[in-house]
Amino acid sequence: RSEEEGVISVVLETENVFGATKSVLRFSNQGEADAYAAGDLSRLGSSSVRSGELAYVADGEKYVAKSLPMTVEGDLFVRSRANWPSTMRVVEVTGDPAFCAHIVDNETGEVLLLQEGMELDFTLPAHEAEAGRFTLHAKPFAVATGHAPECEDSEAGAVVVELGEVVADLTVVDYTTYEEVAILPQSTGTVEVPVAPGEYSIMVDANEETSLCRGGRRQVVVFPGEQPELLGLDPMPAECNVGEAALAFELYGAGEFQTSLWQGAETVWQAALAPGEHELQGLAPGDYVLKVDHTCLEAVEMVSLSDPGMPEVSALYASFVEVEPSGGAWLEAQCVGCLDGDGFGYYWILNGDIVSEDEPLAVRVDEVGSYDLELVAYGEDCEMAVPFEMLVGKHKIGSPDDVRWLGMVEDHLMAVFDEEWVGVQLRWYDSSGRLLDAQEGATLVGEAFIQAPDATGWLTLEVRSADGRMARWSGIR
Repeated sequence: RSEEEGVISVVLETENVFGATKSVLRFSNQGEADAYAAGDLSRLGSSSVRSGELAYVADGEKYVAKSLPMTVEGDLFVRSRANWPSTMRVVEVTGDPAFCAHIVDNETGEVLLLQEGMELDFTLPAHEAEAGRFTLHAKPFAVATGHAPECEDSEAGAVVVELGEVVADLTVVDYTTYEEVAILPQSTGTVEVPVAPGEYSIMVDANEETSLCRGGRRQVVVFPGEQPELLGLDPMPAECNVGEAALAFELYGAGEFQTSLWQGAETVWQAALAPGEHELQGLAPGDYVLKVDHTCLEAVEMVSLSDPGMPEVSALYASFVEVEPSGGAWLEAQCVGCLDGDGFGYYWILNGDIVSEDEPLAVRVDEVGSYDLELVAYGEDCEMAVPFEMLVGKHKIGSPDDVRWLGMVEDHLMAVFDEEWVGVQLRWYDSSGRLLDAQEGATLVGEAFIQAPDATGWLTLEVRSADGRMARWSGIR
């Protein structure tokens, strides 16, 4: 019989004086106990009760062609001639030996271990066993795997045996030299045996107090180590940088890869990853650095998650423009990074209107105040908008050396007066020169908190002392 890869098959025979019927239990990592009806698996259709029959019960249906999970517990339907002695017998078991399964007769307490030659005798009071009388139990048992060394030319491989709560004696033998590499009595949990690359036999002898299955022989291969690599770097930017980007890559080799994604000096994401394909999702468009640290590898890759068809531009301009004596001013700006021709270009918007295209901005305004502008650059598939503000106002006058402005903090302007200013007049103006607030008679010395008016935008404060000194601050609130 050729063994199907990754599948364990158990042939059972149920026999009484009227004959015998064979049934098959199949277990695999792809098995699904609750999904038989979706496949080509047959339900129990026979009505004969002369010889015995078995079926696994799922969602109320009885199935005889099964692909069960490696770990399963459930009811087993049994049908045989009523009041006649019957025998359930294991005829053949093929597949991975790192597996333990049994059937329990919950009425008598008898157990049928699913190993060749084992038998279970029973008698049914009716043609069909009552629900819950027989149950099937299966799980992986003493699974052994070979772990290649993390680095090329290294001898630091390992054989790992997963025992769980089972207590067992383990003997590891080099399959080529027949040398005993390790003898580990009374082992439990996860057992790791350091070995060089090669082929090994592991004998498992479990204590019967901890396991119905005793063990048997496992065979594993520890492959030579290979140079780990970072492969298949695949940036997936969001179209026109709208939405979230993703990054796919592959880590090739053995061992653990400490992997992190950086943007500037900030760690955006980090994790310890196993070898294989990985994909990071939910990333903001931008430039990143992917770092991979491994015992035998240090890799650093620059990654752009920006749409290459998206223009990357900025506006170069003066945020404050001095009003001319005539009352007007020129608003001027340049585009940094703008292209024109072959589907590329840019234009400037002032108060909702396009005022210039494919050239630096130079537009005249007649009044002082705040102006909202926008630079729009476009490529073959995407466009980018850069809004900005320019203020036209009266010229700023400097302050004496003994006055230092510290800036706005909430609704106060902070300043330091190194000398005493007596009889101070405070005048607040907006960008058009309109008086917003006036105060008189204050004395300012040291650190001062000056109440600002309830206004936003470009503000100017004039401070005059009784002896004629004057200081001026201008800024945005």
